[in-house]
Amino acid sequence: MEIVFGIAHYNRFELLSLCLGFFDNLDFQKVGITVKINLYDDMSDKEEYDAFVSTNRHRFHRVIRNKKNKGSTGNIYNMYTDFLENETAKFFFNLDSDLVVSEAFPRVLMNFLKSEIGHISFYNSSSHGRKTLGILCYEPVVSKEHLGSAGTLFSRQCLADIITNVPCREIAFDWDWSKYLIQSGKIIYCTYRSYFLHIGFNGDNNSLSNLNNGFDRALNFYFSRKEKLKPTFKELQSYLSRHNVSERNLVVNSLRFYLQIFFVWIKA
Repeated sequence: MEIVFGIAHYNRFELLSLCLGFFDNLDFQKVGITVKINLYDDMSDKEEYDAFVSTNRHRFHRVIRNKKNKGSTGNIYNMYTDFLENETAKFFFNLDSDLVVSEAFPRVLMNFLKSEIGHISFYNSSSHGRKTLGILCYEPVVSKEHLGSAGTLFSRQCLADIITNVPCREIAFDWDWSKYLIQSGKIIYCTYRSYFLHIGFNGDNNSLSNLNNGFDRALNFYFSRKEKLKPTFKELQSYLSRHNVSERNLVVNSLRFYLQIFFVWIKA
């Protein structure tokens, strides 16, 4: 099963290195997934871009650099259209340079790929309203009022439907396509456990200034003990400490999470 991961990027090379470092820990082949990663750079600093690509080119299937800055939404839209025009895979995953991933992700991803689902997010964000809890592909999921693009899996058909019917606005494109999918009679889901941790502090919508008030946290995310022993986790800790932030600041977890999952499994 082949999937293309697209990373929309602009001047966040340290975060991008962390993102790729955690991806290096994943064994997709073990679960039968062939991964291609495309980088979509939105006119980052030329000197930093050249230095990064020269040492990391082997990590990418394709590297696309925009001829002019399109902004975060424009770059995401460009990424979607490029996938539809230049790739043949049945699935596309909207990764982001400020996400780090759990080692449990490949197994869960494969279950959803086999189901040929149209769309689902693996990042349960604190910023998007929750509706109902259920089970899908053996995984606790929650339906949402809207999804963010980062951390979301799309089938080729779903992405083509979005590009055909949802205009690209400068902001809120992900809210627009969420609204379109719901109005089309679809339910938009994310996994109840987040498989990605958001570590970006200088994005368009999230910054250190709103860390305690509105920052986009990962609901129900955790690293295993095994993951915490790896060099990549130490690199993450070093990055967070330089910003006076701890892992706990970025996550919302509670005992209620485990109790809710238990009762959903009992009902299922």
